[in-house]
Amino acid sequence: MGFNATDAAALNAVADMFDPKIWSDALDRNFPVLRMTIGTAGSAAAITTGRAAELLSAAIDAANRSDQNVTVWIEVTLRGMPLFVAEAFDRLAGYGAGIVVTQTSPAGMLCSHPPGGQLPQQFLERLAKASRAGEVWHPHVQEPVPGIGI
Repeated sequence: MGFNATDAAALNAVADMFDPKIWSDALDRNFPVLRMTIGTAGSAAAITTGRAAELLSAAIDAANRSDQNVTVWIEVTLRGMPLFVAEAFDRLAGYGAGIVVTQTSPAGMLCSHPPGGQLPQQFLERLAKASRAGEVWHPHVQEPVPGIGI
């Protein structure tokens, strides 16, 4: 591990698209959270690069290299889940990253980890391949929850 200049560049590359920020509302300092919001403008900008999955996976990798307990919270504020999010997880298969995904939908909040409505099973399977089995910080329940990694 060890955060370096390449990691800083990866996070800077997505700054205008996903607005990565250290989330300060987490109650347990042993679980730092990096929140990346994927909305209409950011999603369009990422897709325009032709490298959306590559950029997102590099940013997730960079965040995880900064701290082994970090949780990357991907907050999707779109009606549909952009394909590049699952493609980023494919690029991280076997990596063991700490990732939680939430999506605002007409039916309510969908989430990769309970509680909340579940995201589609195929999406969760792709996320599980990139995720760690250890605990991650759940931004909605404000406590650690079991990871879904395999």
